[in-house]
Amino acid sequence: MKKITSVLCLIFISSTLVKAQPAALEKYIQNYSAVMGSDSLRIDFGSDEIQQNDLIFFGFIHGAALPQLLDFELLKYFVQNGTQYYMPEVTYSMAFFLNLYLEKGDIKLLNFVTYFYKQRVPQDASIQFHEKWKRIYILNESLPADQKIKIIGVDKPLYDKRLALTHLAYLAPTVSTGNALVDSLKYYRHLEIDHRLIWSGKPAMEKAIATNKSTFEFVYPEDSKYNFSFRFFRACENNKTEILKMFGENEQYASRILADRSPGRETYIFKGFQQYVMPLIEGGDKVYANYGYAHIQQARIAGNCYLACLIKEAYPAIKLTSIQGLLAKSNVLNERKLCKTKDYITEHNMTFQKAEYCGYKTSKSYDGHSFFEQVNGIKPLMRQAGKNEILMLNLKRPNTPFDRNLYFAENKRGSKHWKVDKNLTTLDYFQYVIFMKKSQNNVPISLSD
Repeated sequence: MKKITSVLCLIFISSTLVKAQPAALEKYIQNYSAVMGSDSLRIDFGSDEIQQNDLIFFGFIHGAALPQLLDFELLKYFVQNGTQYYMPEVTYSMAFFLNLYLEKGDIKLLNFVTYFYKQRVPQDASIQFHEKWKRIYILNESLPADQKIKIIGVDKPLYDKRLALTHLAYLAPTVSTGNALVDSLKYYRHLEIDHRLIWSGKPAMEKAIATNKSTFEFVYPEDSKYNFSFRFFRACENNKTEILKMFGENEQYASRILADRSPGRETYIFKGFQQYVMPLIEGGDKVYANYGYAHIQQARIAGNCYLACLIKEAYPAIKLTSIQGLLAKSNVLNERKLCKTKDYITEHNMTFQKAEYCGYKTSKSYDGHSFFEQVNGIKPLMRQAGKNEILMLNLKRPNTPFDRNLYFAENKRGSKHWKVDKNLTTLDYFQYVIFMKKSQNNVPISLSD
C-alpha cells in the first residue's frame, strides 16, 4: 500500500509541475508583453537593453506580410538609436544595387534587385518587400549624411550570373582598357532583364545534360545577357588576374565578385560575415540583420549550426541577440501558379511554349499553430494578443521561465520534430519574440513592375 501511495504522490507532484510551468509562462507573458495592432505599431520590449547589442537578428518564416512591416519598424528603431548597418538576406551584388537605390531613389534599381531576390527568397519577393524598401528610402532621406543606412550583403551569389555581370559592368572603366572582354562590359551596364518563362524545359534540360551546359542557355539567344554572362565568367577562370587589373581602383570590389564560390551556403555567409561585418563590430559599429527563421538560431538545430550559431561559437564575447518571429492563424505565400500561353519561343532550333504567372498558392500550415505545425508554448501568446495582431516579448525579464525551458524553441511539423538540444533553454536559441497573428500572405510583384 505504501508503494502505491508513493507512486500516486509522484504522479501528483509530476502533474503539478507540468501544470505549474504553463501557469508561470502565462503569468510572465501577461506581465511583460506589449500588444498592438499593425496600425499602431511601435517597438516595445519593455526596456532599451536591446539597443546595447552589437548584432541583432530578426528571423521569421518567409511568405507572410506582417514580418515585412516589422522588419522596417525594427530597422527604423535601431537606426534612430545609432545603428547604421543593415544586413538583410541578400548577396554582395544585391547590396550594391540597394545602396545605389538608397542613394538615387531610381525605382529601376529596386525592381532589378527584386527580380533577383525572388531567386533567393521567392516567398518574400513581393509587393510588401517592394513597399518596405520604398519606406527605407524615405527613412534614409530623412537622415543626416553621416548617418545614412549602409546595406551589407554576405549571402552566397545566385546561379543566375546576370546580376553579377551587371555589377561588374558598373565597376568597369568607362574608357577603353585594351582588354576586349572587359571593354565589352559597357554594353551590359543596363538594368533590363529578358525574362523567359517556358511551360516545359525538358528538351533544353536533355540538351544541357548532353552538352554539359545550363538549361537556360538554350532558352536565350546567343547574344543575350544571360548567355554572355556564362561566357564571361568562363573566360575569367583562366585570366582572372589579368582581368582584375583592368578594373583599376575597383579591383578589390571586382575581385569579390569573381571569388571562389565553392563553400556551402551557410559557410559562405559566415565567411563573408567574418571578413566584412566583424571589422565593423570590432570598430564599435552596430548591425541589424534580417534572415530566415533557421539562420538566426544561436544553437544547433538537428545537429546543424546556422549563421547565428556559427557566430556565437566563434565569437562568444560578441553582444549578440536574436528576435524570433512567430506566426499564428496566418497565411504565407507558398509559390506562384504557372499557366501556359498561346505564344512560343524558338531558340537553338528548339521551340518552347511560353508560360506566365497566373496567380499564387498560399498555405496556413507553417504558421506556428495549425494542425500541421505546433510550436511549444504558443497558446498563451495567442490568448494574450487577443484581437491584436502583434505581441512583443523580452524573454529575459525577472522570474523568466525561458532559462529553464524550451518554450517557442521546439516545434512539431507533421510527424517531424524540430530537433533542439534538450540540455539547453530558449535563451540559448533566442532572447526576444515578436508574435504575429492573422497575417496576410505576401503578394508576388509582377515582373513588369
